[in-house]
Amino acid sequence: MSSHESYGKSRLKKIMKIKMIVMCLVLLAMALPAIDMLKPMALPNSDETILTESIYHNGLNRTYIVVLPQGFNAGTTYDMIFVLHGHGGDAEGMRSYINFFVTMEERNSFILVYVNGFDKGWNVIHCCGNAHMQNVDDVGLFRLLIGTMRQTYNIRNIFSTGHSNGGMMSHRLAAECSDMISAIADVSGCVGGQNDNGVDICWPSIPQNNVSVMMIHGMKDNTIFYNEPYKHGFYSIPFLDGVNWWASANNLTSKSENTTSDYRVISWDDGKTEVVGYSYINVGHEWADPFKTVPMIFKWLSEHGKDKTEPITE
Repeated sequence: MSSHESYGKSRLKKIMKIKMIVMCLVLLAMALPAIDMLKPMALPNSDETILTESIYHNGLNRTYIVVLPQGFNAGTTYDMIFVLHGHGGDAEGMRSYINFFVTMEERNSFILVYVNGFDKGWNVIHCCGNAHMQNVDDVGLFRLLIGTMRQTYNIRNIFSTGHSNGGMMSHRLAAECSDMISAIADVSGCVGGQNDNGVDICWPSIPQNNVSVMMIHGMKDNTIFYNEPYKHGFYSIPFLDGVNWWASANNLTSKSENTTSDYRVISWDDGKTEVVGYSYINVGHEWADPFKTVPMIFKWLSEHGKDKTEPITE
């Protein structure tokens, strides 16, 4: 065998080894549920007040970012939105992502609160990461945060939105804190999934009060599957089952459907509470059409507020 042939075979073996490593990494990534796929964007200039805060709850120091609107007035009443990152993300990355897609005018009527999950994840009963494994009391954290924010600012309605694991956490807040949360918007999340025992399916608690819900999901999502509940060892409740669950939980019966070239929409509405689901046809686990859907979420939330009772504080 010539030295040239020997070199060629050696190089081929190295290439095949690299391909095998890459393939293993891809398969590993596919097996992990609810990984945050949002990338921080360059932030436009703004006159917002940005505060980095921390709060101690249940033995843990939790951190969050408060964004006060341009021209903030302590005497003015504002609505508030929790904006929650996906598993593996963080509050600052989520803030930079959202700010890239909404104008100052579109977000200026809200106080925005970007919360950091425990070890970059949220405990949504059936997942995710160390927050779930250690059974972190995230619901208690948000109740405490709501009390703290209401003591500091004039807060009227409280909303939550999030991507992936952050969307799941928004569902849990809507179900278990319906005395505080007026409406939520979930992007690429799910209402629940398989428990640790590998048998039981965890559905949300039935909310005590009606909560309006928007769900947006890509039909080609390969992380939290749109219509196939069990893939890669991770069970998530399918999108339409989640939409139907919320319609039933809110006792809604008036249903409408529509289809465009980009998405399908199904909604229930009784004039006070709305449940709406957008199925984006050619979208995966990423945030679907963010230049349209991020402003749409802010507008939709602003239209679905209702005053809630005073929260329980610690």
